[in-house]
Amino acid sequence: AVTSCSVRDPSMRVEWFVNGKPVKTGHRFRPAYEFDYVALDLLGCYAIDSGVYTCQARNQLGEAVTSCSVRIIAKSDLILETQNESGLQKIAYLEDSSRYRRSEFVDEIVNVRPRFLTHPKSLTNTREGGHAHFECKIEPVTDPNLKVEWFKNGRPITVGHRFRPIHDFGYVALDIVDLISEDSGIYTCRAVNLIGSDETRVELQCRSSEQIVTVTQNEAGLEQIHYLEDRSRYSRREEIDETTKQAPVFTTSLKNVEIKENQRAHFECRLIPVSDPTMRVEWYHNNLPLKSGSRFTETNNFGFVALDIMSCLPEDAGTYTCRAFNAVGEAITSAVAIVHTKKSIYLESQHESALPRLQHLEDGAKRQRISVQDEVVNQAPVFTLPVRDVRVAEGQAVHFEARLIPVGDPHLKVEWLRNGQPIEASNRTTTMHDFGYVAFNMKYVNPEDSGTYTCRAVNELGQAVTSASLIVQSKTSIQLETQHEAAMHKIHQLEDHTRYQRREEEEYVVSQPPRFVTKLIGPTNLVEGQSAHYECRIEPYPDPNLKVEWFHNGKALSTGHRFRTTYDFGFAALDILTVYAEDSGEYTCRVTNNLGEAVNSINLNVQSRSGIIRETQHEEALQKIQHLEDESRYQRKVEEDQFLAERPQFGRPLRNANVNEGTPVHLEATLTPVNDPTMKVEWYCNGTPIQTGHRFKTTYDFGFVALDILYTHAEDTGTYMCKAKNAVGEAVTTCAVNVTANKTLDFDTMDAQRLEKIRQLENYAPPTKAVVEEKGQKPIFLTPLSNLEHLKEGEHAHLECRVEPINDPNLKIEWFCNGKQLPTGHRFRTTHDFGYVALDILYVYGEDTGTYMCKATNLLGEAVNTCNVRILNRRSMILDTQHPDALEKIQKLESKSA
Repeated sequence: AVTSCSVRDPSMRVEWFVNGKPVKTGHRFRPAYEFDYVALDLLGCYAIDSGVYTCQARNQLGEAVTSCSVRIIAKSDLILETQNESGLQKIAYLEDSSRYRRSEFVDEIVNVRPRFLTHPKSLTNTREGGHAHFECKIEPVTDPNLKVEWFKNGRPITVGHRFRPIHDFGYVALDIVDLISEDSGIYTCRAVNLIGSDETRVELQCRSSEQIVTVTQNEAGLEQIHYLEDRSRYSRREEIDETTKQAPVFTTSLKNVEIKENQRAHFECRLIPVSDPTMRVEWYHNNLPLKSGSRFTETNNFGFVALDIMSCLPEDAGTYTCRAFNAVGEAITSAVAIVHTKKSIYLESQHESALPRLQHLEDGAKRQRISVQDEVVNQAPVFTLPVRDVRVAEGQAVHFEARLIPVGDPHLKVEWLRNGQPIEASNRTTTMHDFGYVAFNMKYVNPEDSGTYTCRAVNELGQAVTSASLIVQSKTSIQLETQHEAAMHKIHQLEDHTRYQRREEEEYVVSQPPRFVTKLIGPTNLVEGQSAHYECRIEPYPDPNLKVEWFHNGKALSTGHRFRTTYDFGFAALDILTVYAEDSGEYTCRVTNNLGEAVNSINLNVQSRSGIIRETQHEEALQKIQHLEDESRYQRKVEEDQFLAERPQFGRPLRNANVNEGTPVHLEATLTPVNDPTMKVEWYCNGTPIQTGHRFKTTYDFGFVALDILYTHAEDTGTYMCKAKNAVGEAVTTCAVNVTANKTLDFDTMDAQRLEKIRQLENYAPPTKAVVEEKGQKPIFLTPLSNLEHLKEGEHAHLECRVEPINDPNLKIEWFCNGKQLPTGHRFRTTHDFGYVALDILYVYGEDTGTYMCKATNLLGEAVNTCNVRILNRRSMILDTQHPDALEKIQKLESKSA
């Protein structure tokens, strides 16, 4: 609601009344009085705001009144009808509880060993760079314990982006992208689960493509061919990591920047040495580390150093310093950034036509302080409208409201209580107190929210209380009707209490020592690889103190997956899944309780595989049998409790190797003892330890020692030595590796018709220039420094001269002022570049006056160059106006205020 009128008396006082009472103070009531415009705004009207509004204007001569009537049409408090007729049916459908049934899932147990239904096909004619795809099908499909593995030549395939295995719901595949000749071999797919395993094999042959194309591809490119056949261009260079021995030097310095606010600032310089990995570059702003942010971008690329500042602000002004340092030394260069800020205060009039009116308003006679006294409340709280009882269903919203006076009391405090206790704050509850209107809302209610709700208002003169009851009708939380009629009979049967009777078991008292009812029974002669089962029966049982132990040759039975012991209700058993020759001996079962012990033994003799017929019994399955008889798949591991140290000894020495450059080299040997924890194996080439790198891969695994060089160079030729050392001694085996270097250039002519011309070009020798080593000399200044006599404070000073020798690395340039070395600072910038020496002072002060000396020093002597600099000081205080146009206006304003 907006009510307004117009008044032109500047000394006027305006007041608003509603129904004869002053308008309440609150954020909803906003009176306005500006120039001749008077208004009252009501934000968010309520029914209580209805009435007659009066605007009273008073001055020294009298008063005037104007009124109007405002009527507020109240809304209904709660809307119970649906606001979306079309969505009512869908809501009822979603609330239908009969649609939701709990389904039980039972994990499927798979008891089938893996079996390949289809086998992959071999690829014997693939080219390098192509794509290989193997696929097959396997069962069972839904076994969560099924594991599929791929092997190449008996070893797991390399993990990499080129090898992509797939196993999805019985479909098994292997994709190899970008084939190379080393991918050729026998690939094996093995499937394993808890029941057993199965495998299938496939062959891959990849033909390598021609690596070098010797036939010309461009007949018209003879000149380029001559350039490529230039022998001087092709020479093998051994790159040695360069160790930097030079301190950082800025070849170009930073330049000052003067920009406007919100523009981009750019600083750049060049730095040597370029290829120093230890070089670090840091930026500083006013001698503090530069802040990190999106506006600051630093660049350091191959000697080019830069700093970019986006959208500069006034606080970005200052001195920026770039500091470069390495292990030898450091260098510093600085520059000044000046940011011109935008005008924040405009003294000129922006509206010339309104200037006389503003001057009228600024008249001092009209500015009178009006003292407004705070309205004093002299009334205790009273509820004019109490809260009402509410009855709702569970999950619905609840609203309590009341009316309260006095309205404009700043000390009035309103509290809400439930059953006499303060209501806890939560996202469900909200309270309101606005100009005599108090309310309490709950978004949704639970049955435990039922009770008596009390609103208590307290001020300095007293308190008032109003209460109401809330009754929440709860929904049924448990559905007692059956949801499955067919299962009702079974539920009744399970709930029959007569079927469950508690049995009282008497504690069994053991009164005899253990004894074997039946002795150990089991095989005594087995072939290696078979399984053994031994069992016996023991009394007494049940005996909670009975302990069953198994021993092999007087020692406790080893713990492992091959040995499984069982004791259940007087039945004791021992299962050995796979027997080895070392399992032969006496197996003892010892039974102990509190009254004694009993022992029973049996002997086992395991026949080793030497007594097995090794000739094939099935000619068609020879390849499969050879795979099964691969000794590398069956390596017997014998674990001994005690280790007996012995000297290292190579069973099979290293073999010499002759290879072409670029091909791999494999050196291997066998070493004993196998399980020596102190054994250390080292490799040497020509007496020097082999360098650590990705080309060299060493292996030491269970007596097998190997060295693999992925690809060889000509410099890999030499004598390779493998040294094995342990706590007792050492052993050495050596071999020779000869790497034949490939031709780096094809010197045969590619054009027989121009053979003569090519020979003439190849025989041409450019004249050599004689290099004369220059002799060192002491420093000499070629030009003197110029005097600077009439510099003003704040101006730029520049001194320069030239010096010899130019290319002397030991030449050192120093600057002095009045006999003292020039201080380090952003104002002073020195330059020494190829005989050019300069000193720049960005802005000078009066104390910079004096005699400046440039001193050049090397190993043979020194030289000095001097000049005088004189600075004219400025006045310390500027008394003259800096804004003549505004001086007259300021004087007018000051005369009026006086």
